[in-house]
Amino acid sequence: MSIIWKHKNLVGLTVEKEKTFKYPVSPTQVEKGLKLRVFPSGQKSWLFERMANGKRYKKTLGQFPIFTIVEAVQATADANRTIQFGEDPFPKAVEPEPEPESTRMTVAEGWARYVEDMVRRGNKSVHERDQLGQKDIVEPLGFKFLSDVTTDDVRKIIQRPIERCKTKKATLSPTGGVVTSNHVLRTCKTFFKFCFDSGYDDMQRNPATAIRVVTNIVGKKRKRVLSVREMALLIMAGREFDRRRAVAKKLDGRKGGLTTWGDIFSVLVLTGNRKSEVYGAFGHEWDSANKVWRIGAERYKTNVDAVLPVGPSVATIFDRRATSDGYIFPSQTGVRTGQDRHICDQITEIMEEIGGEPIERWSMHSTRYGFRSGIRKAKIADSELAEKIIHPKTADDLVEYDPDWFDEMREALKAWDSLIRKEMGAIDFGRLRRVA
Repeated sequence: MSIIWKHKNLVGLTVEKEKTFKYPVSPTQVEKGLKLRVFPSGQKSWLFERMANGKRYKKTLGQFPIFTIVEAVQATADANRTIQFGEDPFPKAVEPEPEPESTRMTVAEGWARYVEDMVRRGNKSVHERDQLGQKDIVEPLGFKFLSDVTTDDVRKIIQRPIERCKTKKATLSPTGGVVTSNHVLRTCKTFFKFCFDSGYDDMQRNPATAIRVVTNIVGKKRKRVLSVREMALLIMAGREFDRRRAVAKKLDGRKGGLTTWGDIFSVLVLTGNRKSEVYGAFGHEWDSANKVWRIGAERYKTNVDAVLPVGPSVATIFDRRATSDGYIFPSQTGVRTGQDRHICDQITEIMEEIGGEPIERWSMHSTRYGFRSGIRKAKIADSELAEKIIHPKTADDLVEYDPDWFDEMREALKAWDSLIRKEMGAIDFGRLRRVA
């Protein structure tokens, strides 16, 4: 095979800038695609470059003169022969696929991501829920993979609060740990749902879905619903409690603000709101012109900007107490559950004095249950309207104040206000004076 180059002295070939010389003249042209690339530095390399079958093939064969012209021609001939068979003469090396990283995730790792998600969403109960989860979920199940957790595992951990109460008889709670047990169950349901929806550990199901709420082992009602009469008694007892505290302070010569439990119980009973929203109410939240209470997402439990119409009695209380730069009920700011229980016990005694009848133990949340039940039983509102009042319109949905949207709720709240005042009028308040 003859090899003829236009430039025969390849060793001495020089250029001022990079240049590529095409294939040599040959009778058989087996060297088609062979080129010599010359650099200004004097370095030279063999290059194969050719269009064939609609595709460009290009590859550096070797450096001249280490890779000789005979070797370059042979490599080019082999490449052309391979191309004639419709194959790639320079196939790319197939890199072995990296082994997939382990996607297994333990309960402890899933819980850490769940807490991060709660923080990101601005959940206000992150700290309390994390403490509960660390104690009753991560501690017993943290080592297990998420997809290995069974329904029986969840049943065991929700029994832990009840077992703790059994071993601590001296501090046995009235509900035998059932309230905490159900709290753990609700946390398990939301936690495992989060992990399942996120695709962690290839979970196939939520192991807590099929478990129902634990029944109270001591037979107490889970929810204490106040009757209309009891709620009327509650407002009257709150006012009497404030009066007694004011008299006691005056007699003792003590200074300080007066308590406002009468107004607080009025707002709780007449709006059905949660105690946290009432305790921490700010003056700037009250829109006196439109008689609307606007609670920001940072305070509202469901993290939405809520807009609530109120009835006439509550509007009067807010108009009287609201200031632009302070709390509406400053003496109740920061009240904790233990203090609530103490106040409830004192108020209950006064309710029994006024009503002349025993009053079953209740909590601040009982007013919310009583509100929802009372307006339905009195046929003031159906279930749908009751839920609409309990879970108000958000500011996102209500771009501008729309009085027509509130008409139905305002009428219901006005009727409820009238019913409570009528019930209060029917109670023999003079009996309290006679007992005293």
